[in-house]
Amino acid sequence: MFYMIDGFRHGFFGVSDASPWLSLAVVGTCLAVLMVFTLNLLKRGYKLRA
Repeated sequence: MFYMIDGFRHGFFGVSDASPWLSLAVVGTCLAVLMVFTLNLLKRGYKLRA
């Protein structure tokens, strides 16, 4: 959450506590991990009902 808010603050106000590239890397990594996890659950059909 910190890196998402800090990235937004950098884009909106031009001021940030962490590097914008670090924020982008952390958010992108979290996105990739969650995307792989979600696609894996969908492929297995975990708790899906027809």
